[in-house]
Amino acid sequence: MIRTANLRVYLEEAAVAVRGLPEAPTQLGSPMSVGVALTMERSGDDAYTTEWRGNVYRCPRTPMVRMLEGLLALRAASSQLGPPLFPQSTVDDARDRLQLLKQSETGVAHILTSAWHVPMRWFVPFAPDQRELVDWPETSIRYRQLVGEGLGRLDDAIEILEGSEIPPAIAAEVQELRSWLGDFPPSAMLELDYGSVARFFVETELVLDESVADLWGSLDALSACDWKAAGDRYGALVERWALPMAIAYSN
Repeated sequence: MIRTANLRVYLEEAAVAVRGLPEAPTQLGSPMSVGVALTMERSGDDAYTTEWRGNVYRCPRTPMVRMLEGLLALRAASSQLGPPLFPQSTVDDARDRLQLLKQSETGVAHILTSAWHVPMRWFVPFAPDQRELVDWPETSIRYRQLVGEGLGRLDDAIEILEGSEIPPAIAAEVQELRSWLGDFPPSAMLELDYGSVARFFVETELVLDESVADLWGSLDALSACDWKAAGDRYGALVERWALPMAIAYSN
């Protein structure tokens, strides 16, 4: 089974209710398919529910939207390495279906999923002291943050990256994340969940994980033109994630 991490946006319960979603998750349905893609995820447009800071939040799953977006992203990535994995007819069908879904209120993806690792840019919206160790169903790491505060940290990071000698592609990736998050209200809650990717680490490594602190330590050093400190902190981050990222890129 592929290990995955997730970045989720949870809306305040009243905001989700307006969207007309069910009050509770649906039962597991039949496998969904589109073109050459298949998933066993349940097909209903229900939502994950959680409580945070005394309020109830819900994260719409929109599984078909995420499935279509994933298919298009995989096709784009594979075409840069060799012959595309999917024929153009499959791509055109997926793009048309995605466009129709996005014209409705349930067509916005509230969940980003990454196979085998946590992308470095996902750490940017969070502060080091927002790290939580969770132990269900197994030990893992979770960060939670208001969307409005996360957007502020993304803006700060983009300004630092664009003002440095870092390759423009890195700032572009952070900007892409900022564009996605900017579609949600500032009062929504953003959650980074290591999910099953946490299984790459023993519990002691998770307890000592300071990925967000290392990333922001590197950015702050860049802002101060301290290239050595920036390289050291980013090097520590890359070293921690070397195994998961190697598996991700080899796949």
